[in-house]
Amino acid sequence: MKKAILFCLTFVLICLFALPCSAIDNTGVPWIYRPFKKLGRGVTNLVTSPLEIPNQMYVVSRKEYDESAQTWAVVGGYIAGFFSGFGYAGWRMAAGAYDTITFPFPSYEYSLIEPEFISTEMATRVEKKEVKKEEKKEVKEEQTTTPQNK
Repeated sequence: MKKAILFCLTFVLICLFALPCSAIDNTGVPWIYRPFKKLGRGVTNLVTSPLEIPNQMYVVSRKEYDESAQTWAVVGGYIAGFFSGFGYAGWRMAAGAYDTITFPFPSYEYSLIEPEFISTEMATRVEKKEVKKEEKKEVKEEQTTTPQNK
């Protein structure tokens, strides 16, 4: 019984000391939502960490293609990206576990890994591809609608 009372008293004291720290962070988001944002970020990073492997395969192969534009470089980029993806997946999983475990404590706005979510980076790449496709369509339409001088 004494251990339970000591545990509860320690927990209350920790929470009381953490409360003033959360008052320092003035980002405009109500303080009640911040721990849950951190918990959501942690769970999301834990769940999506295996997606870093194909993500890094794409990133490294794209970098190799931009640098050399040879088929073997792209294949090598996929292979190197596979192994570097494991490192990024481990780091994203560790960051997610940290955010999930420490969600009740302050320091809510900063993630251990950038980008905060893997989907952020993927979404920007998809948007860039869509913009490029639209630009190509516009160029093709202009070429077909303008009369060519012979």
